[in-house]
Amino acid sequence: MVKAYFIALSLVLMVLNTDAVKAADKGQLDLRAVVRHSMNVVIETNRDASEIDLSEEVSQLEIAHINEITNSHDSYVISIQSKNNGYFISSTGAEKIPYKIQYGVEGMPGKLLINSPGNFEVNSGEYSDQIYFTILKK
Repeated sequence: MVKAYFIALSLVLMVLNTDAVKAADKGQLDLRAVVRHSMNVVIETNRDASEIDLSEEVSQLEIAHINEITNSHDSYVISIQSKNNGYFISSTGAEKIPYKIQYGVEGMPGKLLINSPGNFEVNSGEYSDQIYFTILKK
């Protein structure tokens, strides 16, 4: 216990020693910060996206609104990919109906539109696809 007090007293004396600590009437602290690059795509789906009637032609039906969010002055591009290469596939996988996606249409910023000729020659049922979005710096 005496040893512990001796060590503590030695540390206090070292801190109080004016030669060990130098003070000045001015000081400077240089600060540097970084703002990390951020690019995001926010997809707001339209209720029609899960209720598309493919028994008739679909023309420029808005299925979602895309918000592009970035803090970069650099250019970027949105890539859109379909899991089924632009086809609605039946739940059995045996039948397909083509469609096309439009995005960035002049006068309709942020709107994701779908077009499909529809098809009366396929069986009734559910057809689906998945669309993937990627935002990339140019």
